[in-house]
Amino acid sequence: MVQVASHKSPPVLGQRPIMLLLLGTFLLHLPSLFNGLLMDDYVYIHRMREMSWGVVQAAFTSGVLDQDASSVWWTPEGELPFYRPLAVISIGLEYALWGFSPFGFHLTNLLLHILCTYLVWRLAGRWLNKTGALASAAVFAIHPVHSEAVLWVSGRFDLLVCVVMTLGANQYLRWRDRPSWVRLLPVIALYIIGLGCKETALIFPAMIVAFELFGRFGQSGGIGRQNRPPPGCDRRPPLAAIFAISTLMTIVGGAYLLMRFSLFGGLGSIPPPYGVDIHASGAVGTILFNMAQYLLDIVLFIQVDGILMSAYWAEHMLLLGGCVTVSLAILFWLTRFVWRESSFRIGVSWFVLFMSPALLAMPGERNIYLASAGLAIMGGAIVQSVGSRSYRWAKPVGLAVLGLSLVLTVADQLIMRRLAGASDRVYADIVAAWPDPPVDARVYVVNQCPFASVGFNQGLKLWYGREDVDGFVLSVSPTIESSTRDVVTPVGASTIRIHREGGRFFTSFVERFLLFAAMPDELFAAAERCGLTLVSAVDPYGDVDTFSLELPRAISATNMTLFEWNNQHVQGSLYELVLGAELPRTKRLNLLSSSPDVVPDD
Repeated sequence: MVQVASHKSPPVLGQRPIMLLLLGTFLLHLPSLFNGLLMDDYVYIHRMREMSWGVVQAAFTSGVLDQDASSVWWTPEGELPFYRPLAVISIGLEYALWGFSPFGFHLTNLLLHILCTYLVWRLAGRWLNKTGALASAAVFAIHPVHSEAVLWVSGRFDLLVCVVMTLGANQYLRWRDRPSWVRLLPVIALYIIGLGCKETALIFPAMIVAFELFGRFGQSGGIGRQNRPPPGCDRRPPLAAIFAISTLMTIVGGAYLLMRFSLFGGLGSIPPPYGVDIHASGAVGTILFNMAQYLLDIVLFIQVDGILMSAYWAEHMLLLGGCVTVSLAILFWLTRFVWRESSFRIGVSWFVLFMSPALLAMPGERNIYLASAGLAIMGGAIVQSVGSRSYRWAKPVGLAVLGLSLVLTVADQLIMRRLAGASDRVYADIVAAWPDPPVDARVYVVNQCPFASVGFNQGLKLWYGREDVDGFVLSVSPTIESSTRDVVTPVGASTIRIHREGGRFFTSFVERFLLFAAMPDELFAAAERCGLTLVSAVDPYGDVDTFSLELPRAISATNMTLFEWNNQHVQGSLYELVLGAELPRTKRLNLLSSSPDVVPDD
């Protein structure tokens, strides 16, 4: 018998289990509070370190990443279309509170994740019973797919937009209960705030349509004690009210799009490899490839990685196809239990709608953090439906999945801790080897740690506490374990040649350089922006294993030095490093002894 969903708020007495779950989530992620920082983290913290009016104004009038975010010399000029002013400002406010302390930023991320879990529980409780709602919260709290957003400070954008959108969804359902302007205005305000956190909030009006299509009726009552609407609530807001909220959101969304047009000359599509060129012939295949990787992460807990795992799957397409087949079979088998449930259809709608933007970007777990709120509701609906039928296999299977989720979440924390440790060691070694550099110092690193390449210049300034120290990356290690070696040879008073033994710098220069649709001849301009001169003629369409650069100062200059990130002892794999191998060290290069043309300064 089809019944009207109650949409009642969870009773106070039902909050003890969720509070215990939230406490357990905090304890599970407690080690993450002592992690270091990675890549983009330094860019955002450095940019917002001074919360002046000019800095705040700039956050609203520009994107958050441009060529200055990367410290690698070949980065072309351009600006990534990331417009997230409110989220960036939140990092500035934290810096004012915590200073340059990773602990504070990680604590905020964890608290936001806990708040998201609570809001997902309240949202799921609109359609599911106590068991189903708690299961939804548990799926959201401990699914390994959330590790990247929680453990990486740069996941702040995804955490904030999820908080705001789940809060907005709950507030919209309250408005549906008893339509009034008092309840409507917060929905519009939260939509505006969400757009200021991350562009995926633009999907929210479509989710409201899904609520109207699927949220009225269902076979499962809400978490309230009675399966009927609250007194005085007819569940059908007048058409005028629905038209009003639709019009307001259209105006807000239109103004937001106009803002993006003015900043980026259009919507600002993300250039390859950070995004998918939808006009390219292989765009559909790339989107399906991204979709397959997310599917494996959601169902089989196989981590998404935009570089390493993408390359692995590209070389093992048969294995990828087999894993996708297994994942789809599991999903179809579970779906047959719950497809008639309105809660499940709402979860699917949420997941599909908020998932769609992630398919156009480089695969990364944090990109689907908001979408996974729908995944959690789907999981809660499955648990409620299967549990009500008393299947013997349900409990052991559920416990096995729970145990696997916990193990993988802990493993992800260990991996992220070691990777952040490898990044931190770069800065610590440089500061230890050159504790008091002269004014206007320059630091160049060869074979740089891949997790300290983006944001290296900003990170160096923060570690030294000085703005006159600049750092640039001359070459990047292809992996954190040893697979190649970069040999630096001085060929003049201020010119060096870098040769990669056992590999190449890129499959082709163009493949990596066209991040911002720049032409290959702009390689020379890119070098000049870092104060370098590209001396050697580089074939941009061929493999590159050697190039020469002229430094802005003599190799013997006292206010300039070169370092090498030495990972030669990591001979096995990434897991060797994670399981306890010594972290790679960054050592100062002494080129004076190897070049007869170099004369030391007096």
